[in-house]
Amino acid sequence: KNLYICKMKNRIKEIAKSKGYTLDDIATKMGIIYNALYQRLSVSPKLSTLEEIAKILNCPVQELLPAPEGYAHFYDDKTGEWLGIRKK
Repeated sequence: KNLYICKMKNRIKEIAKSKGYTLDDIATKMGIIYNALYQRLSVSPKLSTLEEIAKILNCPVQELLPAPEGYAHFYDDKTGEWLGIRKK
């Protein structure tokens, strides 16, 4: 299995959890079953799938992507707002 895809799936789970959602909740909002969502995320997901998930989680698509080596996702300490991916 592609490591990047695994990291992305974990990243989506992380963000969902921080916003009070599970992957099952996301699947329900997408009108599909959990297994279908899991399947979509286990292969290289389509941009449209990521856009739909981002809309549900009220975040930019880029926030769903794992940060490259040497970079990290940054958040505002007070608001928790995503500030982007920056060098560590």
